[in-house]
Amino acid sequence: PLSSTPPRATVVALSVALLASVQFGFGLSVLNAPQEAICASLAIGSNSASWAALVSVFAPAGLVGANSASGLLRRLGPSGAVTRTAYWFALGGMLQFAAASADKAGGFWLLLLGRVAIGIGAGIATVAVPVFCGDLASLSQRGSFGCLNQIGCVLGIFLAQLLGLGLSTEAKWRWLLGLPTLLAGLQLLGAPLLVQSVPRLVAAGLLNEARELLRRIRPASTSKSQLEGELRAMKEEAREASRKGGTSASAFEAARTSRPVARALKLGVLLMLCQQLSGMNAVFFYSTSIFKTAGLASPAVGTLVCGIVNILATVAGMVLSDRAGRRPLLLVAMGGMIASALALTALLSAGATGPLLVAVVCVSISFFGIGLGGIPWAIGTEIFAPAVRPSGMALCATVNWTATALVGLLFPLMQRQLGTFCFLPFVGCLAVGFLLVNAELPETRGKTIAQVQAALNR
Repeated sequence: PLSSTPPRATVVALSVALLASVQFGFGLSVLNAPQEAICASLAIGSNSASWAALVSVFAPAGLVGANSASGLLRRLGPSGAVTRTAYWFALGGMLQFAAASADKAGGFWLLLLGRVAIGIGAGIATVAVPVFCGDLASLSQRGSFGCLNQIGCVLGIFLAQLLGLGLSTEAKWRWLLGLPTLLAGLQLLGAPLLVQSVPRLVAAGLLNEARELLRRIRPASTSKSQLEGELRAMKEEAREASRKGGTSASAFEAARTSRPVARALKLGVLLMLCQQLSGMNAVFFYSTSIFKTAGLASPAVGTLVCGIVNILATVAGMVLSDRAGRRPLLLVAMGGMIASALALTALLSAGATGPLLVAVVCVSISFFGIGLGGIPWAIGTEIFAPAVRPSGMALCATVNWTATALVGLLFPLMQRQLGTFCFLPFVGCLAVGFLLVNAELPETRGKTIAQVQAALNR
């Protein structure tokens, strides 16, 4: 019913916050289409160490950003941390735009520094946006809101792929790589519309302000008793967080003495590793070259088709996560990715080309979108108690970025050494992850923080 839809304040706040996730996805894949044009402009080889540095520096920079996000969340709150990303994106976009006008050596360094700046902003976003969305969600919305970060990311990937079709020339690539500055301007214009964190207001003792804000961001159908029940639960969480040191508590330190925190940290790290070691980022990083090697007539169009499938699958995952549950959706999706990767290996080994290859890649992307794409970010905000949530999410994001860097660096080597069998190591990682998720992950759908913590303590 219409009365159950999120009110305008919630939709607007989420839309502004997701611009940071769009920037993350855009930065992740923007170098894919214009590779040849950039290499020609800067006089570097497409398989050179210089090009590898431009691609791979994004991940270590993201690692720096993710590590800093915990402190930003404590000092500025989720809305302030999300806004801080805009400054990094603006700086990165300006440096990348300027790279096209500099001499060849100077252009390389400007582009490298721009990638670093955008990577730092993206790293902060991967922690701040899920926390912002999680604080805005009601109990029944946590799964879908938690997946929104991935929705923004895949939209950014698709935007880079789409614009890359027309801007991947020596004369135009500057406009493609300068776009983050424009998007950052939109972020800053929308920053006043980012609502504060209700749990943060409750923890500060500002109950009247928290009650009023909660009334603004909940559907019109929410009763007064439901609102008061939410506030009571938040007050109890705030008391527990205060007893354990507030939100400044370190998840790593707390894991030594708390079984729920230790299990939450292990599960959070496991899901992030499964996400990155599934092989999907290898497809996103090198999709155009994969299709070109396979003999597809228009590799860029194949990549664009995969981008559309990625968006649709991630939206489906967002809807299903609050209906089917996180755990069964993850297991089905991981099983599907294993089967898809084996099929892709068989096709590549047989020399298959054209639509069949694209279809198998799209099936793999679909399984990723409904499972490992968004759910790890959603579950991260559910399994960590408020006292350790900023630190726990930052640690998980750090693992995610480290794994991203390893995939970006090692996949070209795997392609050279293993040839058409280069996706088999990812199959092994997915199989191990499937067994561990099946054995260890409790269902979090519809459960309060206290109930999730009790499940983790068993």
